[in-house]
Amino acid sequence: MVISDYYKKLDQKGKSQFIKDVTAMTGMAYSTFFQKMKQNSFRKLEEEAIINYINQRIDHDRED
Repeated sequence: MVISDYYKKLDQKGKSQFIKDVTAMTGMAYSTFFQKMKQNSFRKLEEEAIINYINQRIDHDRED
C-alpha cells in the first residue's frame, strides 16, 4: 500500500488525525511529512511504522 493513496481516501477529519498521529509517532515535522509523502521518500522504518498504523486503523474500522 502506498501511504499517499491511503491519505487521499480519507475525509478531512481523517486526514487531520492521520497527520497528527504520524507526526507524533515518527517525530517528523509537519512540513517534512508532506515533503516525504509527495516524494515517496520515507525511510524504511518510517514507512513500516506508518503502514502498521494504517493497518491498525483499517482493522479498527472493520470492527465498527
